[in-house]
Amino acid sequence: MRVLGGVRLHRKVLTGPVSAVFLTLVPKPSEEVLARLARYAPRCLPAGQWDLAGEVVRAAVVSAGPVDAEDAKGLVSRLCLFLAGPCGWDRAGVPDLAGLLARSGIDAHLDRLAAAGKKPKTRENHRADLARIARGLAGLATRRSRATTSTPATSALAACLVGFSGSLVSVAAAWEKLTGERLRREDLEPVTGLVAGGEFAACARAGDAGTLARPSGPAALAVVPDAPTTAQEVAATTSSQSSGAPEPARPMSRAAALRYARAAKAAADSAAAGPVLADPPDKSALAPGVAEAIARFTPADVPSGRWVELRPVWERLIVGYAPPRPSSVGNPASVLAGFCAWARTRPGRPDPAGCLSAAELLAFGLVDAYDEHLVEVGVPDGSRATKRSVVRRALRSLDGRPPSAKIAYQPVAGPYSPAEAAALARLARNQPTAGRRCELCFVVGLGLGAGLDGRDLRHVNRSGFAEVDLGEDRPALAVTVTGGDRPRTVIVRRAYEPLVREALAWHDTARRGKTAPILGRSATRRNITNPVIAHAVTARAGETVEVEVNRLRATWLVAAMCAPVPLATLLAAAGLRSARTLTDLLAHCPTPDPDQVAVALAHLEKCDPGQGPGRP
Repeated sequence: MRVLGGVRLHRKVLTGPVSAVFLTLVPKPSEEVLARLARYAPRCLPAGQWDLAGEVVRAAVVSAGPVDAEDAKGLVSRLCLFLAGPCGWDRAGVPDLAGLLARSGIDAHLDRLAAAGKKPKTRENHRADLARIARGLAGLATRRSRATTSTPATSALAACLVGFSGSLVSVAAAWEKLTGERLRREDLEPVTGLVAGGEFAACARAGDAGTLARPSGPAALAVVPDAPTTAQEVAATTSSQSSGAPEPARPMSRAAALRYARAAKAAADSAAAGPVLADPPDKSALAPGVAEAIARFTPADVPSGRWVELRPVWERLIVGYAPPRPSSVGNPASVLAGFCAWARTRPGRPDPAGCLSAAELLAFGLVDAYDEHLVEVGVPDGSRATKRSVVRRALRSLDGRPPSAKIAYQPVAGPYSPAEAAALARLARNQPTAGRRCELCFVVGLGLGAGLDGRDLRHVNRSGFAEVDLGEDRPALAVTVTGGDRPRTVIVRRAYEPLVREALAWHDTARRGKTAPILGRSATRRNITNPVIAHAVTARAGETVEVEVNRLRATWLVAAMCAPVPLATLLAAAGLRSARTLTDLLAHCPTPDPDQVAVALAHLEKCDPGQGPGRP
């Protein structure tokens, strides 16, 4: 038995029938989480107040179901920051967290963060974590979701998704018929938390009118067929079945091309003009006590003579960084002092003997060069990420150019058609060497068969594959992602199981061992799939191969959305925490069966007979 990201995987299920539960959510925290909470001591609370609140704070964090030590640290630090403010705690006794973490209390805390200059993303993270703790204290599902508030609409939709045996696409079509609007992320987002938390399990009663016998989650995933993505592609697939050639990509619209051209020209003009040094920041705008803490700071690892020279540039950086409170000065101040000391003596500096200036710190690629230096001196990955973040934030305060426009959210890439998927499978099987066949079969087979992308494939090794008894004449194949931010076990679709088994056979001939990654040699390498795709060839000399891993995953998701797969099973198998991907892909799904839509519509009306789900 192993615990993966808060989910306990029972090995006995891998050899027994799938009538048992495949994955069981385990609320008990790991020893790593408990140890991290035990040694945590907040800087924002005095020792006496922490003595009063420490025990209930740790218990509240445990109730939120932290998945690892880092998650627990984020929860406890944000809860302590909440208690440090005027939250209503009288500081004379143990705080009543359940009462303090009401919506009004959280909203007031977020207003204080906004007044302190915290960015919207930071405030949203605080809101989500505090709401997650409040839900844990109330005994509700603690699954992290952007919105978990139950309304009549979400209750009806959640009950339908649990009690109806059809596909998510059928429910979405029924929702549009009932409300007159397409199913949006705002509609589905709260439902993901409610369904995954099991709060509406009682709504699925055997014998309800219109309820069909649905297979269990793992078995349903195994038999999911490919789905044409749009009505237009149905005809295109029929005409191209003989050749299986991928369809040409849709050309960019004229308006989009003009937008990209303007953005490229603006970037080129900005690069040609060079950096523009901003005016010095105003110290009076700092939070109370921060300027005094900055004045008192002296680094321990920079010689005093050198520090006299570096201090003016360092001070400009730390003031531009704008620590929120005096206790927050130490870490960024130390990071920026080390960065300035490195920048003064870095290789290739134009004027090695000259004093360090703020303008030269705007040179292109300086942060990347500093990161390479950190790698050379053996700084761990987590510490390097923290240092890069501090340096980038401080350097942004030096740049006087207008900030670049934020990149708008790009919807997920559309799926491959069945003909394109078949062509990619043939391409993988017909690579010239066993090594190339093995790697490309893993990428294509696990992408189309289990929804794994580059983030997941980094954390799959040979021992992560196991046989699963689905009660059929032959066992199915399960793959386990053992790390990253989406650890899970997924049943490989029957249609692509042979492709993955062939890759496993080729992998075993190399005798690399059970713990070796299936791709590459190191799980820390990020571009794990790019070399595989770059080395793939076709029978035509000079022709390049284009395989988009995100589209392989989208193909698997669309197929599961068009099949009778329970929503909770789909979310768990895909490792999704948000409904955004599902709602984006609804536009690529074919028109569902009208009979299934009619049954789903009856379920929606039945779940809220008074007024229908309607929008809140």
